[in-house]
Amino acid sequence: MEKARMYIFRGTQPEEPLPSTAYICSFQDLEVRAVLLDEIMLEPDYPDKQRLLNFETKSLRDTKQLVRTVDIQEVYSFIDSNPHPRLWNMLAEVALERLDFPLADKAFVLCRDYHGVQFVKRLRLLNDPAKQKAEVMVYFKKFDVAERMYREMDR
Repeated sequence: MEKARMYIFRGTQPEEPLPSTAYICSFQDLEVRAVLLDEIMLEPDYPDKQRLLNFETKSLRDTKQLVRTVDIQEVYSFIDSNPHPRLWNMLAEVALERLDFPLADKAFVLCRDYHGVQFVKRLRLLNDPAKQKAEVMVYFKKFDVAERMYREMDR
């Protein structure tokens, strides 16, 4: 076993190794949280948050890259072949930003987010794309942007 590399397994297949001497604390939602325990033990009275590290799995990194570079249908195909609730939620949020309600609805269903499904249902009832975009901004907790959008609509 190599101590300077971290291997994350997907099923029985390892992903590419990540250089790290950190000790694993948790693995949740496609992220590994690790701590540089050797460095903390040098100064145990003054632990530093910079010694906590987060590593993303390959599927999470790839999905983030695909969202930025390719068509949303290709992202859907990738996530369909590598399913995980966090990836479906990421796709749903991107689809909401682009006002692609059928895809957002499907992604919310696949990540089992009932409130997201209800939100998409309510957005479809609004006929004005500007209102839909403002409501999406509220969903993402960008209240200042949403307020400005509503003021521009004279609401």
